[in-house]
Amino acid sequence: MYTINSKVSASFALVSLVSNFVFPQYSLMNDNLIEEEIVLSSNDSLATLQGQALIQSSNPDVLVVVAQNWVITTAYSSTSDQTDSTPFITASGTNVRDGIVACNFLKFGTRVRFPELYGDKIFIVEDRMAAKNNHKIDIWFSTRWEAKQFGVKQIKVEVLGT
Repeated sequence: MYTINSKVSASFALVSLVSNFVFPQYSLMNDNLIEEEIVLSSNDSLATLQGQALIQSSNPDVLVVVAQNWVITTAYSSTSDQTDSTPFITASGTNVRDGIVACNFLKFGTRVRFPELYGDKIFIVEDRMAAKNNHKIDIWFSTRWEAKQFGVKQIKVEVLGT
C-alpha cells in the first residue's frame, strides 16, 4: 500500500475536477456523490479508477533495492598517499564526507547500502578508485585509523534505485 503524499493528493484533486467537467453524469447522481473505488496497485505502481489508470503513484523518493551482490569492500581516508593531490575533493567534484564511497563499476550518484554493517544507512558513489580496483568498493572514513580498523571485508552491497 502506498502513502499518498501532497503531490499525489493534488493530482487526484485535479483529475477529479477535470472529470467533473468532462463527465458530469458520473459526478452527481440523485444529489449524492458517487463513491468510486481508487486502487493503488503494488505491481505496476498505478492508481486506477474502475480499472482505468489515472496517474503513476510511485514516490520517486522511495528507494528500492535494484541489485545486490557480495563485493570486496575496503576503506580510505583523505591522505595524499591514499588519494590524488586533492585528498578532500572526490572524483565527482564534491567534498569528502561521511557516507561517500569510491567505486568504478557504479555511476556517480548511485546510492548503496551495506545492511549487515550499517543497516539502513545510505552511501553515495562520488569517488573513483585506481583501475586495478574495478571490482571493489571503498568507504571513506575521516581518519586513517578508522580506515585501517575497517580493513578489508567481503560484504553484501545493495544498489538502490527509485
